[in-house]
Amino acid sequence: MATTTPTPAAGINWTNILTLIEGFGNLALVGLQAGGVVPVGSSQIAALLEQALNNLVTQQQAGAPATTDVVNAYALLIAGFKAYQIATVSNSALQTKIGVYLTATEAGLAGYVQAGAGFNPANYGPLTPVA
Repeated sequence: MATTTPTPAAGINWTNILTLIEGFGNLALVGLQAGGVVPVGSSQIAALLEQALNNLVTQQQAGAPATTDVVNAYALLIAGFKAYQIATVSNSALQTKIGVYLTATEAGLAGYVQAGAGFNPANYGPLTPVA
């Protein structure tokens, strides 16, 4: 008797789920902006990030390459973290945490771009045999 293993992503409409998550996120963002927790310009950055992520999900579902959208999403994350750093200049602990996220995001973008460039022999040297 043959058995099949169901895949968790089969039949899931990720675009609808993402839309629901974005709606809750936007609602929370409005409340955080009103309370002065996040900068007022955050909603514009969030809207641009949502658009890039929606394009990424749509292209992935269609099987199309999504290099531009991945790079755009990284760029928007970097812009968002930099905006938050400017807005939270009086809170050094928060600035430090945002700085860590910013550094990781920038490293992720650099790694993604380098991985897409393919093999570069200049990055490698001859191996030294183990004695």
